[in-house]
Amino acid sequence: MEIRQVKYAVAVADAGSFARAATDLVMAQSTVSQQVARLERELGAQLFDRSRRNIRLTAAGRLFLPAGRALLDAEQEVRESVVATRRAVRMTFPTGFRTHAASLREVWDDMMAGQPTEGAALTQIDSGGDDPADLVADGTIDAAIVHGTVDRAGVTSHRLADDPLVILVAGASGAQLSGLASLADRPLLLHVSARGSALAEVLVRESRRAGHDPRIDYFTHHAGPFAALAEQDRGWSALYARQASVFDLTTLGVAVVETEAAIGVPTTLLTRPEDDRLASLLLAALDGTIQPGFPVQKDLSR
Repeated sequence: MEIRQVKYAVAVADAGSFARAATDLVMAQSTVSQQVARLERELGAQLFDRSRRNIRLTAAGRLFLPAGRALLDAEQEVRESVVATRRAVRMTFPTGFRTHAASLREVWDDMMAGQPTEGAALTQIDSGGDDPADLVADGTIDAAIVHGTVDRAGVTSHRLADDPLVILVAGASGAQLSGLASLADRPLLLHVSARGSALAEVLVRESRRAGHDPRIDYFTHHAGPFAALAEQDRGWSALYARQASVFDLTTLGVAVVETEAAIGVPTTLLTRPEDDRLASLLLAALDGTIQPGFPVQKDLSR
């Protein structure tokens, strides 16, 4: 039995339907239904009578509900009691943040030295393809830095500085190009994993501001935009400035297109609403991380 399964079952009981509970939890109804059904199998009892339009608690469900609430209250109490002395803070970072995550850990360790939280290490966790916001909300991890903005129940979003981009084209032609308007007749080359991402959203939005709607060609290889531009030299692409800074772009056969204004992808720190102290510590650590290109706190939104 998992805490999140109990949480979902209590939410269904409170909402009176799986659909309303899923809305309250900002989750897919199928996920809520599957997890509650799994809980019922593990308990060996049906908690809800699903034979009517509005579901009702069974006799077993009526016994479960107060115990489930008590379990969730106890879980919250445990979380609050150890937040100041936890031995590890589990976080996920966007792809390519390895160097900057290491810088953040160094600042964090310096901040923790001599404090009651000394030894509470920042530990990078692989999200495994799951939505980091979901992992934060259900307690699988403690915090996440993500690209884009997040507005959902169970997490608090702290807006950080935008993660700056550089615009790339093949060859030396970048010197003759200026701004996104000059790329109107070229396809935008992005990896397929960027489909629907904050990166793609920003590039499309900024292109439209420049007067054209970009045609996006998605590539599937993992060699990055450099190989894609070599294969389709009339295209253009983008790379995070912190990643581009480690390459000699001229030797890779690409050039940077200057833009009138800086272009960046929104970056957000996610924590749980009850973890105010952890959020404050992480934001302070981010402010102390001076690695170029790392998103430093700009404002705090709740």
